[in-house]
Amino acid sequence: MMGRMLQMLQDMTQFINRICELVKCIIQQLASLYVQSAGAVLNPTGIHLQTVFEHIGTALGILITLDHIFEQGETFKEHWQQYKRVITSIKGAPAEYGMEESKLKPFEKLLQALEGKLMEGHIFKSCVTQIFDSMEVNVTQNQLLRDEFNINLRNIFVHLESRIGEINEMDQRQKFVGFCGLLVFQYQLYNVVDKKMLRAVWDVQRKLPAVHLLGNLVWFPGAFLMVQYPGLSKHLDKKVLSQSGSLTVEYLQAQDQSLARLSQQYYMDVSSWMIQMESALVSRGKQKDSMKEEVSARASLLINGMLLAHTISNTVRTVLSLHSSLARPMTKAAVLAICRLVELMKAIQVTFHRQSLSVMEYVTLIINQYEATMLTYLDAVSRSVQEVTLQDAKQKYTERSLDVLAALSVMKTALNGPGTADRRLVANLAYHFTLVVKKDKEEDKLPAIMRKLDAICELRLRVQEFCDCSFLYWHKEVLIPLYFKDLFEHPVDAHRLHYMFAAFRDCVPALRWSRHMEDTSPLLHMLESEVDGYLKDHILQPLCLAVEEDLRLSTHLHLKLDDRNPFKVGLRDLKHFMMVKPFRFFDRSVDMKAYVTHYLDMTFYNLTTVALHDWKTYGDMRSLAEHKYGLVMLEPHLPSATVEQGLDVLEIMRNIHVFVSHYCYNLNNQLFVERTSNSKHLNTINIRHIANSIGTHGTGSMNTTVNFTYQFLRKKFFIFSQFMYDEYIKARLLKEIRQFRESKTTWDQKTGELVALKKVPLRRLEDGIPNSALREIKALQESEENHHAQIKSYMLMLLKGVAYLHGNNIMHRDLKPANLLISSTGHLKIADFGLARVFSEDPARLYSHQVATSTVGGDDTIKAQHRLTHFPPTYHAPFTSGLLVVSYWSKITTDLPYHNFFFNMERATLGGLTLGPGFSNGNVHVAWLNWLGTIPPASNLTSNHRSLCLCAFLPSNLSCDSCIRLEAGGIVPNQLSHATCTLPLLNPGPSVNPPNVALSILKKKLWAIGCILGELLNSSPLFPGENDIDQLCCVLRVLGTPDEVTWPKMVELPDYKKISFPVMPPIPLEMVVPDASPEAIELLKRLLVYTDRISASKALLYPYFFTPPLPAHHSELPIPSRDAANPFVGESFDVSDPLEQFLVKPALLAPYVDLFT
Repeated sequence: MMGRMLQMLQDMTQFINRICELVKCIIQQLASLYVQSAGAVLNPTGIHLQTVFEHIGTALGILITLDHIFEQGETFKEHWQQYKRVITSIKGAPAEYGMEESKLKPFEKLLQALEGKLMEGHIFKSCVTQIFDSMEVNVTQNQLLRDEFNINLRNIFVHLESRIGEINEMDQRQKFVGFCGLLVFQYQLYNVVDKKMLRAVWDVQRKLPAVHLLGNLVWFPGAFLMVQYPGLSKHLDKKVLSQSGSLTVEYLQAQDQSLARLSQQYYMDVSSWMIQMESALVSRGKQKDSMKEEVSARASLLINGMLLAHTISNTVRTVLSLHSSLARPMTKAAVLAICRLVELMKAIQVTFHRQSLSVMEYVTLIINQYEATMLTYLDAVSRSVQEVTLQDAKQKYTERSLDVLAALSVMKTALNGPGTADRRLVANLAYHFTLVVKKDKEEDKLPAIMRKLDAICELRLRVQEFCDCSFLYWHKEVLIPLYFKDLFEHPVDAHRLHYMFAAFRDCVPALRWSRHMEDTSPLLHMLESEVDGYLKDHILQPLCLAVEEDLRLSTHLHLKLDDRNPFKVGLRDLKHFMMVKPFRFFDRSVDMKAYVTHYLDMTFYNLTTVALHDWKTYGDMRSLAEHKYGLVMLEPHLPSATVEQGLDVLEIMRNIHVFVSHYCYNLNNQLFVERTSNSKHLNTINIRHIANSIGTHGTGSMNTTVNFTYQFLRKKFFIFSQFMYDEYIKARLLKEIRQFRESKTTWDQKTGELVALKKVPLRRLEDGIPNSALREIKALQESEENHHAQIKSYMLMLLKGVAYLHGNNIMHRDLKPANLLISSTGHLKIADFGLARVFSEDPARLYSHQVATSTVGGDDTIKAQHRLTHFPPTYHAPFTSGLLVVSYWSKITTDLPYHNFFFNMERATLGGLTLGPGFSNGNVHVAWLNWLGTIPPASNLTSNHRSLCLCAFLPSNLSCDSCIRLEAGGIVPNQLSHATCTLPLLNPGPSVNPPNVALSILKKKLWAIGCILGELLNSSPLFPGENDIDQLCCVLRVLGTPDEVTWPKMVELPDYKKISFPVMPPIPLEMVVPDASPEAIELLKRLLVYTDRISASKALLYPYFFTPPLPAHHSELPIPSRDAANPFVGESFDVSDPLEQFLVKPALLAPYVDLFT
């Protein structure tokens, strides 16, 4: 892109250089003119060349605009930097890119020159700060030129300030940009400040806070002066300078509030002007006025049209540019008012275009009349100069008189001919030399007539400029959708579409002038597609549907529908859209009437094809469309259906879901028979009906039938596949598969009930029935009520233990069925405190937020960062001297260093282990175990002893001589604990109860208890994830995707947005745990929530534990089996027994026995 723009950038550089040289040359010529010396060409006293200074301001305004374009072109700057990086990368290997190394350096210098000239914001500054003095001319020290500068700046400012914001404003806003450039130029040239004028210029912002330059560029005079006018803060009050931004906002607010009123006022003014144009130009020569008066009236009419167009254009451009620049939203009323003003602009242009022949004829007459009037004035001035000279006694012409007469002669010659731009410029320059003589009132009218002459001579160009709407390209996303929606709601204004699309056509020339693309057709196509999409979405498609609906309702009036009162229902008269003439849209024409006709033809034909029995209805709708909307529609020429034809196959396929539910197939007769009927007869469908349908619709109808059937089956199979892939359904099905593999059903001959039989294989008959079968028979004999009672008992003990832990500010953080042990007396014990933490009130204390546990076992569950967490001392008193014996549940390899598991509580380390601070209340003992040695290698830890843990003993029983894990179901231990350790405590220290700290935080750690309760009730995990991500998916699938309502402040979590999941609705827990009681479901709902979970102490008071069946006594709970494979199970422990008898290798303990005696 940048490569194609280099030529344009070079041309722009040359253009800027030419303007700078032109300004320098003109200033030097003025300095040569305004001198007082004997050899002066003429006496410059009283000669003020205001036109020259205005043109210098125009040139400076161009430079300011170019500066603003490059300053606001962020995309251009980004591409320029990318282009420079590409050139830099080519320098490494120019041959690979077909470049000569000798040409790269000059090319880089060219790029640097272009960047320094154009892209650093110094285009205007480089012009006004260049050196104007030379050997021949001294500009900066020329006092006459400085005074002339001041005089012309005042005259220009008075003229601009009196016109800006008024009805007779023409092009004063653009000239004000150049005037500000002249003001800065004067300061740079002479370093002189006129504070009074500077303050007056600054106050213009109240009427003109911004000027729209082109496209989406807006220029702020206050910001320009603060940047380009050195020392502005010294000459103006700081309070005045700080009000620049607020003035802009206040101006925009005032414009927004008055837009609706202005649009209505301009609508009346433009309508009146259009009527006058139509009547005045058509009735030429029929009026009684003289020719001169008629031409003057027509001239005033044409100029008023231009002034209206310019005023409306200024309002629209300024409001849109300010909203875009300040990033302030527009109200719907403001948008519609802007669109209305755009329509008025194009209405003025269309009126000029429609009356172009009459306008051009009058333009010639108006120019001749203005020129004749000015020539008359000039003749009078010439005679007065000559009379004054003749009255002199010497009867000689002075040099001043000769200069005036020469200027008058030049002016007459310029005006006596066609009104070209060059002739008018010469006449304006010559006029300034005639001002040295005394003028009468008639001669004072010359400047006004010359301005009117300029306006009439440039009528076509100015109308095109003032009515140009190419700026809509930058605001189309805001204006077009709202405009089309409002237009569809008010069909009376449908004719205004012509004007809006005429405004869109103004964007085409600007896009075709683009130089960053070799072919601009993609830009045009994008604009066309976007506008066409808005037109179809907001007008054409709704119009087609509204017409179709109106035809249907009108056709079925006999059904006695509701009253269609337009004042109640809001009916729209859609006939106005059908009366809109085709309008041009880029390279094609849009005919709304033809579009609706085509839609109705296609819709009626298709619907008649699949429902031939409705052919008469659609025929009536065609006739009504022609009568009501004037739509000439085509006849479909389709065969008419008859009653004897039977049910149509295509109609059946359209409602195949109804057909499948109401019909069944008879294999013997090969026909479909209705299941039930309200009449005495059952409908049937056989091969004859299918043949009739094929004869009616053709063989292509079979493809349609197959397609309908395929779509129906695809939806059904898709739902079925989703059903089968659900984790809960899959788990239930697998469970039933296992059951049906081992069981079969039969009928009980005594009771007639359906019962299940299970085959138990016997390897040897003499061995008897296996123990596993006996245990299963015993479990099946227990009632469902006893099963739920056991679950309640386990949950009661678990909640009591967790409530005690939370009361002592301990977070377990690893609660799961594998860490819940059942003693030989039926008591539940909480084990494995490897991830536990003490919760402190200290706000500066940090906690890990990435601690998680899963029900999935494996050797990789030993993780140092989780198991070996250090717990710093808090307010808990330490234990007294004593010995803790740590033993594994089952097999311990000979390579494992047993001595590492013995330590003294008062010593720092012993064999790599330390015991952190703990506490005791006499019944429950909790201690922290810190690992300071080397972690045993994974090869030394088998799957039967994977983790090291501690037990928190409940008040019901201190012994833990025989423990099993609490698994799913809670009755039969499916699997023993992978790794546990019992810690009998010797010589407990004094009881210390810590204060209740931050229970508002600890009570929220009940998520794991909810998972355990759901697993016990469901006999399977609630969230059976195979990994962390799958685990999250399982949770979200049941509880739904969290949001700000279900989880406030979720977005503030540290790992938020690291992974995203699809939005899923929650599944009712009644479906997830179908066998649970309502009380159990209610408790689950308070536990399995993202936030605001209840505390353990409050959970103990829930109705779940006080409704039948009541929790079972611990003596009624299943007792752990004593398996020979676990030698430590069933062994009792007493503190009075010698320590050596509990060691696997007593020799390892011998060196340490003396330490504890």
